[in-house]
Amino acid sequence: MHAATYKSFKSLKMLNEETIEIVLAERVVETEAEVETMYEELDAFVAGRTLKRLLIVSNKTNATKVARMRIVKENTKRKAMVKAEAIVVNSFATKLASNFYMFFQDHIYPMRFFNKRHEAEKWLRKF
Repeated sequence: MHAATYKSFKSLKMLNEETIEIVLAERVVETEAEVETMYEELDAFVAGRTLKRLLIVSNKTNATKVARMRIVKENTKRKAMVKAEAIVVNSFATKLASNFYMFFQDHIYPMRFFNKRHEAEKWLRKF
């Protein structure tokens, strides 16, 4: 499948007709403007399709509180376009931050965190 590199993401690609893989860049997202740019790029890529998301987060990916709260707002606006989201993390610090993120979002659409990609993909197949 086609993969693209963007300013805000390491890559975006379709794994199949109903699942997008989002690999976050290894950086700290600091501002609401950066979050807006991320979602503009994501919206352009998905082109209005309702999809499952496989989100890959590296050890070096993080966001400030301001950015995290904007991410929640942007995801809430798009909740009808997300069937489910599996987030793959690989460090304890990232998992802690992720659990905080999920506290605000778990009611929006089905969402779970995983340490192993194959487990995340298996869970997404349920939707």
